[in-house]
Amino acid sequence: MIHDSLANLTQYAPILESFDRIQEVLASSHEEGSYQIGTLSVTVESYVPTAFSGIFRAHDSAATLVVMLQGEELFGLTYSERCKGVAKDDAG
Repeated sequence: MIHDSLANLTQYAPILESFDRIQEVLASSHEEGSYQIGTLSVTVESYVPTAFSGIFRAHDSAATLVVMLQGEELFGLTYSERCKGVAKDDAG
């Protein structure tokens, strides 16, 4: 997961496969919903943050970029090394 300021987004270009598409998506407005834009899976949603469930997710080959347009949210993060050797559950 990338959790940073949009001002620093260009620093992640070397590790984000579809960086040019990310900038394109952020430059346009989209209705709420899920979109497939090239290799990007984009979800646009409004929501009220809820309490942490205690479940962390990890992706083997994907990066999650969260862009907060309004409001704030507190993220809980862990290191992937702590998950090595742990079997994945049904949610990954």
